[in-house]
Amino acid sequence: MPAWIEAAQPTYPCLIDRTHHVAELYHMVNVPQATWIDEAGRIVRPPENAGQSDAFRKMDRASGTMTPEQIAERTRVKAVYVEAIDPNGVSRRRTIDTIVPLNRVFLPSVFRRWRGLQSFDVCQEPAQADDPSAAPPPLTQFAVTRKAAAKIDWATASLSDLVAAAAESGGDQEYGLGGPDSLYLFVAPDLTTVPAYRRARVAAGLPAATPTTSTTSTTSTTLSG
Repeated sequence: MPAWIEAAQPTYPCLIDRTHHVAELYHMVNVPQATWIDEAGRIVRPPENAGQSDAFRKMDRASGTMTPEQIAERTRVKAVYVEAIDPNGVSRRRTIDTIVPLNRVFLPSVFRRWRGLQSFDVCQEPAQADDPSAAPPPLTQFAVTRKAAAKIDWATASLSDLVAAAAESGGDQEYGLGGPDSLYLFVAPDLTTVPAYRRARVAAGLPAATPTTSTTSTTSTTLSG
């Protein structure tokens, strides 16, 4: 075993893949990447980037240290890591509870990183066990323009804030972005009865019940991003 592995004293097996054989089998094309394998030996999540960033490029190579700003950026990037999907699906309440933290991770950072990006949307799709189709309609979708995203305080935003902003924009349960200030929030009809979502609507000054909207419309929505 290489000395550097012994020095780290890992509590997990370490494989030295000198010929990249394992990388080819698991379709890994970069490092670091991770593949999730459950207790039964089944691959439950394909290879994905393991939360890396470019902060190390600015590291002080003499001391091996980074500035607080670089560490903060690395921490932020590592937070962009979606939990593995439960093969049995996700609860309706959890889907609603995830709307805000999921959007907070991506927005408005995507607009800072890609200056030419004018709009972006974040979706939650059903687990394969619930809908095995190749392009299932989303359970939730929050679409926002660059200008509209800049008006939201993402550090403190709540679900009622997003619901209110969408309603003010005219995008409450509507499809498609209008002008540069527009945004909309879609929640699948079978999720609109979740108490947490209804409470958010009431807090936003809207009726608890959501106007009925056909879910088939979601498949035709096209947004840049």
